[in-house]
Amino acid sequence: MNLTQEYLGGYTRFSAGSGSHARLVIEWNESSRHLRVLRCEPWPGAEATISATVAHVRTEARERGIIDIVDRALMAACQEPTAPCRRTVLSTAMAPSQPVVARRA
Repeated sequence: MNLTQEYLGGYTRFSAGSGSHARLVIEWNESSRHLRVLRCEPWPGAEATISATVAHVRTEARERGIIDIVDRALMAACQEPTAPCRRTVLSTAMAPSQPVVARRA
């Protein structure tokens, strides 16, 4: 799984996919608790990819003797948020990908 995280001022952008093409792109603003979905494309095998990635991270953590720290962080990440958040899904996020045609100005 390819996962990137970019800090964009007040927002953090997360991009995830099975290769160099991000299938899921979201932006999160911690202070306003606003989640914006920019792209959400079909991702066959997403659950298996995520599961395999978590298993790999846990194996590496166990070998390095830091499994307790990693498990606590994973459990905290999986907990329901205690405060509500606003969600925005861009209409283009769920639309099927269309090839972009270059236009000359």
